[in-house]
Formats: sequence, C-alpha cells, structure tokens
Amino acid sequence: MLSLIMMDLDHFKPVNDTAGHAAGDELLRLIGELLQESVRQQDAVARLGGDEFALLLPACPLERATEIAERIRQGIEALEFQVDGYRFRVTASIGVSNLAVDDRDGGPLVKRADRASYRAKHQGRNQVIVQAGLSEVSES
Repeated sequence: MLSLIMMDLDHFKPVNDTAGHAAGDELLRLIGELLQESVRQQDAVARLGGDEFALLLPACPLERATEIAERIRQGIEALEFQVDGYRFRVTASIGVSNLAVDDRDGGPLVKRADRASYRAKHQGRNQVIVQAGLSEVSES
C-alpha cells in the first residue's frame, strides 16, 4: 500500500515577478514546512523543482492520502504571504494516486498522480483530483 500526492502551486509566478526570487524562495520554504507538518515521520516530502512538490506516503490507503491532500490544499489556500508591502495568496492543484496491483514499478503511479495534478490545474485550480490505478478519475 503506497500513495503519492503531487502538487503544483497556482499563481506562484507573480510572487517571483513582483517581490523577487528571494521572496519566492521564502514562500516555498513556508509551504515546505506546511507539507512536513501535514504528514507522518515515515512519509517523504520533496520539492521536484520550481513550484512542484511530491509526497510519498507508504502504508497509506488512497482514501487517507486524499484526506491529507485536501487538508494541505486548505492550508495553502489559507496561507497569506506578506513581503515588502505586498500580499500574496497561492493555491495548489493536487493529484493523488496509489500503487496499483498491476504496476510493475513506480512509473505508472507517478504518471497517474502527475496527470491528476495537471487536470486539477486545467479544471479551475485549487482542487484535489484522484486517479486510482486504472479506474475512473474522481474529483474531491
């Protein structure tokens, strides 16, 4: 049993463009802390690059991973970042998947979670989309 959460921040570019990359780095650090606080010690949190993150959740059923993803989405949405007189709010487009019985390795898991994150972004942002194994995609 293994679940994966992949996320991409929405509206992050204006932070770098308006307040500079140091401000963007600070916001990423704060979001990293929020992610670490949202998971168990045995879970892995990684910044994939830019404003993309992944959370690998061993021994975590898909339903629980979806709850964690929604809690993270709400936490990021509530975060107000202030720097140099500017106020920023970002949200997250999040995809969740689990390792399917017929997956030979982690490749399909990553593809499903990434595809779900992409769909979340292109269907309005600030949402969690779940794609479990080979089943239909469901939204939450």
